[in-house]
Amino acid sequence: MAANRRTGTQPSEPGLAGILSAANVHPRMALPTVATIVTAVAALYFGREVFLPIAIALLLTFALAPVVSVLKRAGIPRLPAVIVS
Repeated sequence: MAANRRTGTQPSEPGLAGILSAANVHPRMALPTVATIVTAVAALYFGREVFLPIAIALLLTFALAPVVSVLKRAGIPRLPAVIVS
């Protein structure tokens, strides 16, 4: 096992407790963090039917913005440039 960087000693406890003690994190502080991460992952998983189209729309917006800019510089108004692109 790797030595603790601060003290140069080996962690005495294996598993999560050893990791938490090596990082000087109290287990009561780790539980809300893990719960928040699990909740966020669950929200993304169950909301994927909503979030996936939004993500694709944002991707297309960033991908087509240069095309719209070129068409606008060519003299085409914004709405027709967006429709054409």
